[in-house]
Amino acid sequence: MSCVTDPASDPFETALAALLAPLAEAIVARGLPLGAVTEALKAALVAAAVKADGEAASDSRVSLRTGVHRKDVKRLRGEAGTKPPPVTAAAMAVSLWASGPGWQDADGSPRTLARAEFDELAREARADMAPGTVLALLADQGAVETLPGGGYRLAARALVPQAGSPAQVAAYAATLAPHLSAATQNLTAAPGAPRHFDRALRYSHLSDASLTRLDALAREGAQALLEALDREARVLQAGDAPAGGHGRFAFGAYSLPVPGESEEDG
Repeated sequence: MSCVTDPASDPFETALAALLAPLAEAIVARGLPLGAVTEALKAALVAAAVKADGEAASDSRVSLRTGVHRKDVKRLRGEAGTKPPPVTAAAMAVSLWASGPGWQDADGSPRTLARAEFDELAREARADMAPGTVLALLADQGAVETLPGGGYRLAARALVPQAGSPAQVAAYAATLAPHLSAATQNLTAAPGAPRHFDRALRYSHLSDASLTRLDALAREGAQALLEALDREARVLQAGDAPAGGHGRFAFGAYSLPVPGESEEDG
């Protein structure tokens, strides 16, 4: 005899609605039909059930756990799983240029590079495309400035893809997925088990000037920390990769100033 929990008694249902709201905005903005969203959700539920119960779990077991029809379970289990979006060649080049050893001036600012030096940078960053293509992409994104006397200057210490571009979609998934994974693992962890670091700061009743000030402080501090971690991770990776290291590390930061909150928000 199975026992069905009343969804209304589970606070996670309310939390789920809040989590889905911004995702739904992106879905509507991108014009995804309900069928595509449903198919993605089915695949995610099946993958989660298999992860929880192991590959040996029967299709019937997975169907019972998820509510996905057994025929769909069988089909989805036979399809290749999705892979996390790769770090783009352009982003790796910007990261190395901004914080990699040997690519900064004495004051720590990124050096102005000749074309041959940029080609060397792209090769050192292990870009999976030709250096000229990487340079053109960075120029289109406004991350690299061509100087009148020749040479190239890094105009942004981080690559921010154009809104709505394939690179932005990949960054959207690559940024949100690890954060949600960390939060979910904290939510489902056994009592006393180690937790991932996941903290957020929230304040209300602030003026627009205060929002601007806090946003600037957040951006400055987060960028400095990201660059410090980037430098350390690059050094560690250089030593670990040849020895067969396979671990992954993710760290992110966000800032969300929202002007004009209602008086009910507090």
